[in-house]
Amino acid sequence: MSSNFKISNFELTLGCAFRYALGRRTYVVSHVVDEILNNWEELSKSFKERTVKEIIEYKKDYETLGDSCDESDWMKIVNKFAEDELGN
Repeated sequence: MSSNFKISNFELTLGCAFRYALGRRTYVVSHVVDEILNNWEELSKSFKERTVKEIIEYKKDYETLGDSCDESDWMKIVNKFAEDELGN
């Protein structure tokens, strides 16, 4: 089976960490958000779009992203994506 879809091992690992952390009330949220933002320029646009979409959908479905500190961390990613989109 051949596919044009490619994802780096780093993005796969970071995506798994993201999905584990989303909605949890734990210190790992800030670590995952920091890793995403620290590597922002190296991440594919599809990874960024998917991550933001999942954050927004989670918030819509569960009305929370965790504790207030977690929510502010997740919103850093959403805001960074919005800044990039407006800047293009």
